[in-house]
Parts: sequence; C-alpha cells; structure tokens
Amino acid sequence: MALVAMILGFAGYTFGQFYPVVNSSAEVKEHYAEPSDDLLKLSVNAISVVNFAPKPNLKNLTLTFKVVPNSKDKFVPLKTKGEFITIDSLNKPTTYIFEVNADDEGVKPQVVSYITLDGFIPRSEYEKIRHSNNYKAQCILYYDSDIIPTKVSYRTALFLLNRTTVKDFSE
Repeated sequence: MALVAMILGFAGYTFGQFYPVVNSSAEVKEHYAEPSDDLLKLSVNAISVVNFAPKPNLKNLTLTFKVVPNSKDKFVPLKTKGEFITIDSLNKPTTYIFEVNADDEGVKPQVVSYITLDGFIPRSEYEKIRHSNNYKAQCILYYDSDIIPTKVSYRTALFLLNRTTVKDFSE
C-alpha cells in the first residue's frame, strides 16, 4: 500500500509539473490585468548595500524601484523572484536571483508605487564593482505566471553601478 501511494504521489507531482492547473476564472480576469510587456514602467530610485553579518563573504544589496503602472483598473501581479544582472567592462553578464518585495496582490492600478529587489552578491564581486566605473546593471521582474500563464517580463533601462550610484551603509 505504501509503495502504491508513493508511486501515485510521484506521478501526481510529475503530472502537475508538466500540466499545471490554469486559473482562468472570471474573478481572476476581473481583478488582474492581462499579461502585456507595457503594463509597468520601472526606474531605479535607490541602490544600497550593507554587510551580511552571518556570512561576511556576502553583501546584501537592495534596489528600490519607482513603478508606474499602465493598467487603469486592474492589478499587475509580480513573481516573488526577480533578476539583478551586472555587466562588466567586457560586456559579460552575471545574473543573481533576488527577492521581490511588493504588495501581495501586485502593483496597484493608477498608483505610482515603490518596490524593492533584495538579495546577496559575493563581497569580491561587489569590491570589483565598487572600484570600477565600468559596471552597468539591469533588473528584470516577471508577471506572476501562477495567476495567468505567461512569460511577460519588465526590465529597467541599463544603469551604472559605481560609488556615486550605490549607497554603501557598511563603511
């Protein structure tokens, strides 16, 4: 019996991974905006960094974005993870997965709001960025595909990472 339950449980999990339940109820469609690349305009408002005491080899980086929605009457749901991409002087990108801190329902319609992207980068990488004026970055947030299946994302314009753009509170 236990073996049969284990096999059925694994089969159910695997089936769910390949054929997720699509939530297309009328209530969801009334509350959330249809996925579209132009629903949000993101601009970097502030970048700060602090030491991460439990792991001295990491720096905690926080980016705050000003978010301007194009949705007139519906929320724009966001995934809880986003990307922070650094680009060195040789145009080599390095991608970090950061936590998105936003309202649980998403970005409110017709309200300029602020959300944060928060995560960790290696101290050695941060030191390279800090001592160079040639690093650029970009952030990517994703429409929550658990609400409505999609691959829509929202990107910031490229921005500079240097001593003047990053407030280092660990000094």
